[in-house]
Amino acid sequence: MKRLSTGATAALIASVLLAGCDQAESGMKALSESGSAPTPVISPGYQIDDHGKPAFVYGQSACPDASGNPTGEQGCIIVDKQASTLQVDVEASSQAVRRETWTIERSGTPPDNSIRLKRPDNSYVVPWHGK
Repeated sequence: MKRLSTGATAALIASVLLAGCDQAESGMKALSESGSAPTPVISPGYQIDDHGKPAFVYGQSACPDASGNPTGEQGCIIVDKQASTLQVDVEASSQAVRRETWTIERSGTPPDNSIRLKRPDNSYVVPWHGK
């Protein structure tokens, strides 16, 4: 796999993660095999808005380097092209870590496709912007 250009990454992230996000957020990147649609990757500890409060999210995958090869770091969330759901751990300050199954919603076709992640309560995953 190769890493997308900064412009392509920003465009993908803006369309992928997440509903209401108008700019690329740190902790997210997109990897792409030559000639294929990008694969979004969320770094471990990425902060989301958990119904008005910050929460950190972690996946169960090895984190890839810039070339897409696995590194020693665990906890990345990789939005696989064939998957319709993914398992994440959500860590909120006032609660124990809980496992959620997020639904992957896809629309359009590459390169103009978009991906949105939906939580079990049917809310969309959005980055934490602080308040």
